[in-house]
Amino acid sequence: MLPSIFVIKKSSSLIFDPRWKMVIRHLSSETTKRIRNIGLVAHIDAGKTTTTERMLYYSGSSSQMGEVHHGDTVMDYMDQERERGITITMAAATIQWLKHHINIIDTPGHVDFTFEVERSLSVLDGAVVVLDSAAGVQAQTIKIWRQVQRFHIPGLFYANKMDKSNASLDRCLQSLKQKLHIEPLLLQLPVQKQGILTGIIDLINGNYLQWPLDHYDRLDLDHNSAQIQRHCLLSNELSTKCLTLDEHQKYRDEMYRERECLISKLSDFDETLADHVLSLDQIHRINPIELMKSIRKSCLKRQLFPLLIGSSYRNIGIQPLLDAICDYLPEPMETRTNQILHEHYTRNHTKPTSTTNLCALAFKIHYHQRLGLLTYLRIYSGSLTPGMNVYNLNRQSMEKITKIYRPFADHFREITATTVTSNHYHQNPKTIRESISNNMITIGDIIAVSGLSNTITGDTLIHTMHENDHDINNEIPMLAGIEIPEPVYYCSLECPSVSKFKQLELALDHLQREDPSLHVNHDQNTQQLIIKGMGELHIEIIKDRIKREYGIQVETGPLQVSYRETITKNHRETMEQTKIIGGHSNQMKISCEVRSKLSSLDNKHNVLLLSENIDQNENDLNHMENIKRKAETIVKIVNSKDHNLSSQIRPWQLKAIYSGVSKAMEYGPLFSFPVVDVQILLHEFEINSSSPLLSPFITNVTSHCILEALRQSKPILMEPIMLVEIITPEQFIGPIISDLTIRRSRLMAADNNQQQQQQSSETEQIEERHILAQVPLAELFNYSTTLRTITSGMATFDLRLHSYRPLDSEQTANVIKLISGIE
Repeated sequence: MLPSIFVIKKSSSLIFDPRWKMVIRHLSSETTKRIRNIGLVAHIDAGKTTTTERMLYYSGSSSQMGEVHHGDTVMDYMDQERERGITITMAAATIQWLKHHINIIDTPGHVDFTFEVERSLSVLDGAVVVLDSAAGVQAQTIKIWRQVQRFHIPGLFYANKMDKSNASLDRCLQSLKQKLHIEPLLLQLPVQKQGILTGIIDLINGNYLQWPLDHYDRLDLDHNSAQIQRHCLLSNELSTKCLTLDEHQKYRDEMYRERECLISKLSDFDETLADHVLSLDQIHRINPIELMKSIRKSCLKRQLFPLLIGSSYRNIGIQPLLDAICDYLPEPMETRTNQILHEHYTRNHTKPTSTTNLCALAFKIHYHQRLGLLTYLRIYSGSLTPGMNVYNLNRQSMEKITKIYRPFADHFREITATTVTSNHYHQNPKTIRESISNNMITIGDIIAVSGLSNTITGDTLIHTMHENDHDINNEIPMLAGIEIPEPVYYCSLECPSVSKFKQLELALDHLQREDPSLHVNHDQNTQQLIIKGMGELHIEIIKDRIKREYGIQVETGPLQVSYRETITKNHRETMEQTKIIGGHSNQMKISCEVRSKLSSLDNKHNVLLLSENIDQNENDLNHMENIKRKAETIVKIVNSKDHNLSSQIRPWQLKAIYSGVSKAMEYGPLFSFPVVDVQILLHEFEINSSSPLLSPFITNVTSHCILEALRQSKPILMEPIMLVEIITPEQFIGPIISDLTIRRSRLMAADNNQQQQQQSSETEQIEERHILAQVPLAELFNYSTTLRTITSGMATFDLRLHSYRPLDSEQTANVIKLISGIE
């Protein structure tokens, strides 16, 4: 899937806007070049948040190092995050390093909060993937890397926890090649003394970097690299007392060997570097600056992926990691310019109407206790000031920005009397850091604003909409939305009292706007509130937030699987109804046929393929809006030779019909689960009035007609099937597969991966298995606990929605008992 970066709204078509030619030209300012938008992503417990905390400290942005186990981290500011020691929601912070302005986004590692990773990647230019060097690539690492690839984001890897006794750099390298199918580029080597990680060998400059032994437990360190001792291994003589002569020779030989491999690998992808190397009498005489340029080039092209090492908890390796972010990861437009230009030059160009058009993406909503509703924006072009009117392309409405803030986790610094602009051509590079730190916001920046009451996640904001912009021939830039995953679990939510119900609805509205992967429905039959989420932990956190942040002691029903309904035969239904409005009798007749789309069933496994059924690009908060859009794709108007029905139905009538279809498809005839894999044919439609006031009447009759047709079409239930990926040591393969078999799974693969792991002075061969299986979601309750028990905590797993599979009669009976509570 290609990343959707910029699309254009022109009437009903989607194309690219030639105005970007002027925007791109202006994006070459020095200020923009020194911005880095990066995100830290990782499997849970890889040390991602600890790494972020060290970055904040060493950059001088934080006065103390936050520790996850102490519950005092800057980025994990929610009570639930600090109590559980995990990241739940993405957090943004801005730091200064050297002359660069780095916007850091810390993301969750738990599978239940994968949407937070998705929304972060949509606005990032580069990714830092943190690995546990004792485990290498883990299950969630694979899933996150797929997301990074889908957005075509350049990335580098950081092998953390190199101080552990079972840490293995070779294990990390091999797992990156075998599991992520990429070519890592090793830039550093670890140095241990007496079993303790004390330093790093920098292969580019040939430097040995040593951190003091008492560095581990000191929290009163300088906010710079002054305490790091440097020794050039390229020199034949000792330049520091930190090494003995034997150590110097040992590390020098190791550095030469690995540096030669580094240069050779770079030369395979960089002809200019290869020619330069051939012209030298000795390969190691190459200028480090040339190597850095080549590394950056291959990193931006996503040909090679730099690998750095360190121990964040022990405060080792953070400064070189920050240097690498500035040196190798892209500036704001480097990852998008090529695609925009390609689309631009394939079309007939028109002269841009403006050079300062605002274009920004809203990627997060946050309700702040003191500041109120805040919207996080990524600025792509144009100018922005407090009090400015902006136009929301998705909502088609004007809004006013009241205040602008720079986020720092849960703290926000107001930016006053400033302009987001691209006109910094003549700015002296020496003043860039000063201007950025002093209230300057520039293109590529990430900010938070107040005043946008209608904007939701995924919306595009542009400059004020003028009348001439409504011209059908005028093209308007629209940024792609953010993919929202389908919820797979649901449960009922019980309000403690009637007096608290309105307050609960407000709380759910706030939480749903903050987290679009949370869906809330009001069951018309049971009058219950139903919440749907991505997993057990996701729903548990929502319940806890309602209690803590809104003071409502809600209770939840048992967690249940979100099934789907479909039909097994075709049926045509005709319905006539009369309604008296204002003394006038309004008569309506509609005839609809529902058809089963069994062609989208996989004949081999009888599975409804996800790609045939789920809209993968939903980016609206209101789920009913998504269903309405889908209705337009599943309704077909049947025209005959003697009767052209399409020409007789007015646009407002058709809209009302679509609304009725969406209403019927949202709640199926069996247990009010969404109806999928159905085609609807409209054969007849007659009404004796042309008043648009009858739209609700048309919607209601259409909905009843469709529901009755569905009831007569032998509806069945379909259960969600998850694709489960497990990475486990070889000795646990038997018990895991036996357990999966009991869970009605279909084993797809169980591949061997041999890895080298260094433990003490012995080298042992460890075999890992990568298990891939399709498992019904209903069989996966508390599976993480079961897997930990079976493997003594040595296996990791990831799961994602794969498909929907029809239930047989016995399984359907069990579901009916579970839902109804009737034996």
